[in-house]
Amino acid sequence: MTKNEMRSEVDQQRAPLMLAVILGGLCAIGPLAIDMYMPGFPQMAAEFSVDAGAIQFSLTTFFAGLMFGQLLCGPLSDKYGRKPLIFGGLSLFVLSAFGCAAASDAATLNTFRFFQGLGGSIGMVMAFAVTRDLYTGLAAARLMSLTVMLVSVAPIIAPMLGSMVVNFSSWRIIFCLLGLFGGALIGLTAWKLPETHNPELRRSGKLSDGLVHYGTLLRSRQFLPLVLASSAVQGGMFAYLSASSSVYMTTLGLSPLQYSMAFGLNAFGLMIAAKFAPDLIRRFNPHRLLWTMLLIDLVAGLLLTILSLTGQTSLVPVAVLLFTIVAANGVIMPLTSMMALDSFGHISGTAAALMGAMRFAAGAIASGVTAAFSDGTPLSMSIVMAVCSFSAIVIAATTLPKHEEAPETPTMELASEEAA
Repeated sequence: MTKNEMRSEVDQQRAPLMLAVILGGLCAIGPLAIDMYMPGFPQMAAEFSVDAGAIQFSLTTFFAGLMFGQLLCGPLSDKYGRKPLIFGGLSLFVLSAFGCAAASDAATLNTFRFFQGLGGSIGMVMAFAVTRDLYTGLAAARLMSLTVMLVSVAPIIAPMLGSMVVNFSSWRIIFCLLGLFGGALIGLTAWKLPETHNPELRRSGKLSDGLVHYGTLLRSRQFLPLVLASSAVQGGMFAYLSASSSVYMTTLGLSPLQYSMAFGLNAFGLMIAAKFAPDLIRRFNPHRLLWTMLLIDLVAGLLLTILSLTGQTSLVPVAVLLFTIVAANGVIMPLTSMMALDSFGHISGTAAALMGAMRFAAGAIASGVTAAFSDGTPLSMSIVMAVCSFSAIVIAATTLPKHEEAPETPTMELASEEAA
């Protein structure tokens, strides 16, 4: 099956909307599995008779599973195809979700969370790989942005749904719902998603080539700087995710429902930014746009740190700055993903896996540092976010090609199939 035939098959299934729904569901596994159960932290800690840190560690094990899973599934998908890996990963996610629901102590919960992250990571990587299988340049950026928009709905509704479940039932129901969501994705993928990876590439490649390809990617000036910079930005986002419940509910005094609404508002900012990202990419040079977003991210992070150091952490300024940071991420992530993957269509699964693993590794480190130095105020979160933003600026300044030297990318070109 040629690439044009695969694209035609997707077009017949009303791509990119149906495709974006499926890919959005695969990518939403992460936000749902994180945001939905955070309102249940106090209930879980009380039931297991442990402190909040023991429950927060389940985030770290989940992130670790996401990181290792992505490294494994990239080469496997380039060798055996996308759909077998999606089915296997979703099946592991579903089984682990019900394992979490049945956990009798925090250690068991943390173990199942690792395997849940392992399974969930595969769908997230495959979403990027499928996009790159079918599209390049602006067409890929549009599909990625549409996917991000759909994914952004998850952080809006997940905390609210989690709060409702915790208020009227047990936190265990949250993991049952996650298992049902994974099962629904298995059915939708089997029904509507074709295999997008060229079988000729699968037959010609060896599984051991994955290690060679990782080395190639790590030496690439087009891939590595973009992924390192976006990983630093992702670290700041994970610092926010890990500390948001404490900042909003403990420091700012919001109720679980109010916290869910504030968290959802930031996710709405991410969704709006992702909606306009393709237009921004079309109108502006991608490298200049990236620099602008990185600077916005840094300034907001520094202002948040100043507020925390001076004790001026009232709701409105903190909420505005966090909204700005999250919205900037809505442009940075699809932009850097498109730019990094554009030249690696033949190993898009491996490239997407390495990109995701590096981002989640940065996220795991940042969230761990934030939790370790938490003092009940937004200080540790804001410092980590500012450091991550500054690191992204330094990485971009020292490793990315200057605008004049930047290689031409097909960012401004539409794939012929998209116009059909």
